[in-house]
Amino acid sequence: MRKKRIIIGLIAVIIAIIVCAFIMNYFRNRKNNNEIVLSTNGGSVYKWECDIENSNIASISDASYKRVDDLDGGEVLVYFTITGNKKGTTKASCKYINPSNNSSIDSSNYKIYVDKDLNVTIQNSN
Repeated sequence: MRKKRIIIGLIAVIIAIIVCAFIMNYFRNRKNNNEIVLSTNGGSVYKWECDIENSNIASISDASYKRVDDLDGGEVLVYFTITGNKKGTTKASCKYINPSNNSSIDSSNYKIYVDKDLNVTIQNSN
């Protein structure tokens, strides 16, 4: 009888651990995806510029640069942080342009979804 209680208790603990793992994974996957990340060359005159089609729904709240390596002219990542302003869907268009003549050599397009809690989800739509 005592062995049976121990086995039932262990099974209950194992089931509780599995349920907790599924719940944690679910919320981790729902993480707010609110950044557009683009790569550039640190020595290039070109720079990324992003525009949002409907700024009533979402806007760019920050743009930051992070070096991937310490080499001169090495890769730099550009992070555009998107903030949800109201529920809806809009688009972002990013262009890799030469500021001296506004010519573009690359572009990237995104769909931006903002939910009722103003959480942002971004999908590449190239």
